[in-house]
Amino acid sequence: LSLDTDHSGALWIGTEHGLVRWQDGVFSSDAGTSQLDEDSINVIVEARDNSLWIGTMNGLNRYRDGKLSRYTRKEGLLSNEIRTVFEDAQSNVWIGTAAGLNRLNGTNMDAFNRSNGLPEDSIRGITQDRRWRIWIGSDNGMIWYNTGHFYAYGRNYGLSDGFVSAVREDLDGNLWVGTHSGLNRFREGRFFNELKSDGTPYDKVNAIFED
Repeated sequence: LSLDTDHSGALWIGTEHGLVRWQDGVFSSDAGTSQLDEDSINVIVEARDNSLWIGTMNGLNRYRDGKLSRYTRKEGLLSNEIRTVFEDAQSNVWIGTAAGLNRLNGTNMDAFNRSNGLPEDSIRGITQDRRWRIWIGSDNGMIWYNTGHFYAYGRNYGLSDGFVSAVREDLDGNLWVGTHSGLNRFREGRFFNELKSDGTPYDKVNAIFED
């Protein structure tokens, strides 16, 4: 369900039944992650401090130095269904859930949903552009966060579909957005549909990765 490489070159693989590591041609499981064996893992992200942030259907986990810490609604998450995790340039950890957006800064957990300015509660993807704006993909269009405010970008700004499933900025500063009806690129204040070589739109885009 999810993949990420860490600083040592190990590939971490999230499955429907826990976390597996592939390194030097060998698959293995860490004893410290055995608590995740019954969890379906949606996302894995390595932070700058080499922690692994692991989002599951049962909460968010931080794995570091062989120890696992769990965050759930008890710790302030809006939902235990974690769909995406992103560490920004200021080392805030943004957490997209089925019921809104959380931001973890040290021990402080902020929460954003429709009641305090977030245009849509169901979050699918998060990234940050080179101007430090946070871009958020949702079930109802794109959202960007800047200087304490959220702004909605829907089909009226050129999105091919309101259901946004993947968001990523490339090394040239292009913001790419995958939707259920194709691939979009943001430029000059709006989104443009990117077409295949035969002139037809891409189908449902589930993930975007730059090698």
